[in-house]
Amino acid sequence: LNLTRAKGFTSLKTTTERYAHNIKELYSWIL
Repeated sequence: LNLTRAKGFTSLKTTTERYAHNIKELYSWIL
């Protein structure tokens, strides 16, 4: 259970970081 939760958390963290990176790219393109 803990392993699955850790796996999901890591996946969420990766997705969040990728999303944040895309937002930065978008802002730099707009500005």
